[in-house]
Amino acid sequence: MRTGSTTDKEEDISNEMSMEADLLWRIESRADQKPTSIALTEDNRAIVANYGLGNLETADENGVTTLTSEKLKPFSVILADVSGFQSISGCIVCADRRQKTVVFIDPETGDLLTQWEPGFFAWVGGLGVLRNGNIVVSDRVHCCVGVYTPDGARITEFGSYGAGDHNICMADYLTVDSRDRILISDSANHCVKVFDVSGKVLGKISGRGVSDGLLSWPKGICVTPADNVVVADSQNGRISVFSPSGDFIGHLVSGIPYPYGIAYGGQPNTIAVTHYALSGYSQCDAYRLRTPV
Repeated sequence: MRTGSTTDKEEDISNEMSMEADLLWRIESRADQKPTSIALTEDNRAIVANYGLGNLETADENGVTTLTSEKLKPFSVILADVSGFQSISGCIVCADRRQKTVVFIDPETGDLLTQWEPGFFAWVGGLGVLRNGNIVVSDRVHCCVGVYTPDGARITEFGSYGAGDHNICMADYLTVDSRDRILISDSANHCVKVFDVSGKVLGKISGRGVSDGLLSWPKGICVTPADNVVVADSQNGRISVFSPSGDFIGHLVSGIPYPYGIAYGGQPNTIAVTHYALSGYSQCDAYRLRTPV
């Protein structure tokens, strides 16, 4: 993982984005990288899930690799304080599709702390942590979301395949806001579904389209400190933001290729995005937003 020069096409993209955000760093694409998720530490280090390479890479504030965790098939990654199980605190929580389970990794050493039983999920996807430390996980194959204790005991499970408000389809990413609302990026239904911790439907954000406020195959999702909802609108090539009630606020970044994983945090008003397409295109960027959300 390293920084590098951009092509003329990439420079054009950066110039368009600079109207809304300033590029902090860019990590060059490598063959088979497939970066599907990203998390930001408080000191602006980035933890990137390289699904294709089978590792987690930690990069410093300049986008230069400082640490690598191997022998994984990491799809999504978050940073969280998880208490109550072997004193895990401030760890990396990773959805590992190689072992089809959730693993916990020390962010300073890259070492495995513990993991749930292999084969726990059919196709593990998005991750979130509730205020009480319980962990929310999506299973793409079963089109469901479960709430678990830190040691992997299931508390509840909800969701099923379909297009109704209570259904999800190809939901690879989710997040949890400060009120413990579970927000699911329902990719094949082109919207965000909102549930409470018991699985009760609270609402839906957006729908399919190319106009402002609409989504096309949304991927990564996160929330800001104000609980605004930030979504990687992958096929429309932009990062869209909605209010907690679902009203469209604007595009944080637009004119970008295949945004996939997304994280908001680190230093104030910083957003990190991974770009990934089946054609092989891969890239990771971090931006400083000019207007807080």
